[in-house]
Amino acid sequence: TAVLAFLAESGFTFEEREFTLDEALDAEEAFITSATSLVMPVTTIDGHSIHNGAPGPATVRLREIYLDHARKGGVLG
Repeated sequence: TAVLAFLAESGFTFEEREFTLDEALDAEEAFITSATSLVMPVTTIDGHSIHNGAPGPATVRLREIYLDHARKGGVLG
């Protein structure tokens, strides 16, 4: 997907795998992706804040990269 390519091109270290709810709740950052929302931070899960309850720097940066690519007329998908 586009997000995985942007992660790799930007030098982010990541892994794509299944995770438990406990892992998600303990995460420093979380985000979701879709064709319409692109990259959106997840700040709470079932009323529990992720890290400090604010979008993390990596999520913000990835969203900026994605939006910049879209503004330049890049193919998203």
